[in-house]
Amino acid sequence: MKITLNKIILVLCGLLVITLAVKILGENLITNDSIHRSRTEFHIRDLATAMNFYKLDYGEYPERTSGEILLKVLGENPLNRQYLEENPFSFDNEGNVLDEWGNPITIVLKSQDKFEIFSNGRDGIEGNEDDIMVK
Repeated sequence: MKITLNKIILVLCGLLVITLAVKILGENLITNDSIHRSRTEFHIRDLATAMNFYKLDYGEYPERTSGEILLKVLGENPLNRQYLEENPFSFDNEGNVLDEWGNPITIVLKSQDKFEIFSNGRDGIEGNEDDIMVK
């Protein structure tokens, strides 16, 4: 097999196309992950603010599952007051509130004055660097 200049150029063009495809696809994955993370952080902060306003009216944070808490701040409460203008979250079949990756958001009432809302991030594993938490 004789190596010609045309074959060398063809191989180099193929390598260039593969390199560009990997770079473009990789950037899109990073961008999409960044968007999901930003949206989840924003929605969790909004939910935390809504819970604080709820506490001002009722003297305590709403309790139960994350889904029930969300419904209370959306207006299913004795005053029919809406503390969160719209629902940015989706739910799973068990009524859990989901983050942008489809993983459950957890709300933990630490005391009458403290709570934590967290997402286990893209990988869904608790306790690593991609977790998102609001206290």
